Amino acid sequence: MKIGEKIKARRMELGMTTEELGKLIGVQRSAVTKYEKGKIELRASQIQTIANALGVSPVSLLDDLDEETDQARLEALHQDPRLGL
Repeated sequence: MKIGEKIKARRMELGMTTEELGKLIGVQRSAVTKYEKGKIELRASQIQTIANALGVSPVSLLDDLDEETDQARLEALHQDPRLGL
């Protein structure tokens, strides 16, 4: 499962709309939709913000590391001292 699919699944599990998630993370509803569809490449800081809003760890959004880009994001998360991973 790709990161966007995981974001959508968790958001729906929480009964949250794209608009509600957008407000929590400081973006428009349309941006959340693009994240979920994989149309926008997420930076490590964005993944952390989304994970916090969804009440999950950023690693849980990236645990299916079948793509090089996900591996690079995971490494960036682990190297960011602010995240404490």
